[in-house]
Amino acid sequence: MPDILLVEDKDSLRRVLFLTLETAGYTVTEAADARAALNEIARPPHELLLTDLRMPNGLGLDDLHAARADVEVPVLVMTAFPSIDEAVHDFMQKPVDSNHLLLLVERALEQASQN
Repeated sequence: MPDILLVEDKDSLRRVLFLTLETAGYTVTEAADARAALNEIARPPHELLLTDLRMPNGLGLDDLHAARADVEVPVLVMTAFPSIDEAVHDFMQKPVDSNHLLLLVERALEQASQN
């Protein structure tokens, strides 16, 4: 199954998302902050980046643009704020619904495989 890089600073939410994705059969690599995420983005075999948009020490939109310039990986954004930029593949508003999460993950991976 595809490897998903999950970036979320809140431990409890990261754990719920991890278990949801793992139960669905995905391999999940976790990053608890922007620095760890940026270090992981370039490491294969991540096929999807699932990230909170606003985190301490920010994984901001500029970081997403830079990461996507180096590595072709779809990006799904979770946010408590309904704002989005064209740097991401799709987004989810928090709280995250597990079924919606899995639908967006599958859609992003399918579209990425067609490119």
